[in-house]
Parts: sequence; structure tokens; C-alpha cells
Amino acid sequence: MNEEFMKDIVFLNKGANGNIEFARFANNEKFDRKMENDTVFLKSILGANDEDEFCLKSEVTDDLGILHKRFQQYYKGIRVFDAEYLLHGRDGNIEVMNGDFQNIEIKSIEPAYNERQALEKALEYVSAKKYLWEEPKMEEYVKEHLNDLHATC
Repeated sequence: MNEEFMKDIVFLNKGANGNIEFARFANNEKFDRKMENDTVFLKSILGANDEDEFCLKSEVTDDLGILHKRFQQYYKGIRVFDAEYLLHGRDGNIEVMNGDFQNIEIKSIEPAYNERQALEKALEYVSAKKYLWEEPKMEEYVKEHLNDLHATC
């Protein structure tokens, strides 16, 4: 975590994992908390790794002139489920941040199973007596509904 950014925090809330869930900053021009440096700021203050990325999902300015930027966290190019971070500010400065950042330490992102093996494991786990794709009428409905002759349940 970047100590420089910590100096002007007015309010800070950390989660069980020790990561910042919410922070409000003082209006201090000497610190470089610019919206234009959004992802650099996030990576720095959250202590993210080189493998972590924050991709902009949305950007909205409300009626009060506050800009809200929503970012999705990715690790080694893979979307991290339920890990989003928001930056809020005006006049180009970040005033508030909140969200959920996940520290991920996975050595390899290579899948342990190929597609066939994964399907076999899933079928074994679910252990259903019959699946929708085994019903010809359901298969026909899906192909027709999606207008795709290759679609399946």
C-alpha cells in the first residue's frame, strides 16, 4: 500500500482480508489523486501485483457533478468474480473509493482438466438421472428459440 496516499485519508474501512473497502480523502492538491491516473492509483493504494488489472466497466457523472468510475478486477487476464472497485470524485480529483479487491496468489492459471474431463467431473458431481439435452423436444425448442441449429441445452 502506498504510504503517500494514506497521509490524507479522512476515513478508512478495511475488510477482514485487510484490504481497503472504503476510503474518503481530504481535499489536498499536493497528493496526485487524479481521475486520469485511476488504474495507477488503484494498483498503488491497494498494493496490487503486476498480474492484477483494473478494467473500466462504467463511467457516470451524476446531477451533483460527481464522477463515478467502476472497475472490474482481472488477474492474469481472468475476471475475478465479485471484485469491483469504484472511484468517486469531482474536478478531476479522487475523493472517495470503495469496493472489493482480492489478493490472488495462484502460480498457474492453466486448467487442471480439458473440456471432456471437466464435463465428466460436472456430470459426476450433479449425478442427475436425466439432463435437458437428452430430451429431443427441449433440444428442438432451444435451437428454434435461439435460431441456432447448433444450440443445445
